Amino acid sequence: MKYFAIFCFLVALGCAQGTGTGNPRRELSGSPVSSTGSGIIFNAACSQVATCHPEITFDDCWNAIAIETTFAPRLGLSLSPAPTVDETIALEAAGTISPAPAAQLSCKTAILGLSCSDPLIVNAYDASLGAGAFSGVVNVLDPVCAGVFGP
Repeated sequence: MKYFAIFCFLVALGCAQGTGTGNPRRELSGSPVSSTGSGIIFNAACSQVATCHPEITFDDCWNAIAIETTFAPRLGLSLSPAPTVDETIALEAAGTISPAPAAQLSCKTAILGLSCSDPLIVNAYDASLGAGAFSGVVNVLDPVCAGVFGP
């Protein structure tokens, strides 16, 4: 039994390593990518968009938004320059910023409540925009999301 407990501990320890570079994001396909409050919101956005746009994957969405700076202000972050999605997650993981739990839950719930016929989801991905195909994903963040890191 003692060895089994040690084995379980080592397995758990090995599963929680992130990317090994200090980035709390996992390098695995699919959701969830991050367990931080902001990461959960970004996961919800990409999950909803990928579910409603079967021509793309969650990873396509995540990789496109990871470098975007348009999401942080929508969450109420007023840092200048605005951090990218990846930087926002890293700041939260480091304890530099902290989400308001109720606002985080409301934000996630609002995103997941959007139907595939909702114009915000329909317009979240547009292949004709080329490199900006995912520029509409930020619009799925409901105004309630501004309270996640804001007043």
